[in-house]
Amino acid sequence: MRWDYTTPEMQILVSDGVDFSMYFAKLEQMIISPAESMQSDITYSFFTGTGNLLKDFIISAPNPEFAPAKKDIGRIKVIKLIPKENQSQVSEIHLWVTKDSLIQRMDILDHFDTRTTLDFSNLQVNTLPTNDRKAMNALFTYTPPEGTEIIYQ
Repeated sequence: MRWDYTTPEMQILVSDGVDFSMYFAKLEQMIISPAESMQSDITYSFFTGTGNLLKDFIISAPNPEFAPAKKDIGRIKVIKLIPKENQSQVSEIHLWVTKDSLIQRMDILDHFDTRTTLDFSNLQVNTLPTNDRKAMNALFTYTPPEGTEIIYQ
């Protein structure tokens, strides 16, 4: 998994299945944790695709304010996910999903009523051949700028 955020602040999150690295440009820090220790984290398992939506969440219709816009009806479906087990970091997630099952938008609400909205654009599916180890390694590694503080957890 690799996520490159450009706004509101540059962040790069990378997991190669062994390590999970989080680079924060503004803080000039990179935190590295064993990926294995993250497997029980519902957010991590959701983003890496190692979780099971039907096992981990109650799936329901969206809150009224998240219903798809009229222009998107038939093109986008919005669903609400509520963790089946109490989670410290997530109380609900709304997903905007295209007809070809791509997530176009995600809205995450935590227990402190902090809302994080992620909009995805320029989605590319399976554009990298998985048998190209060199390209795969380049994608799933990140070397931060010199002077970055590295924190191992």
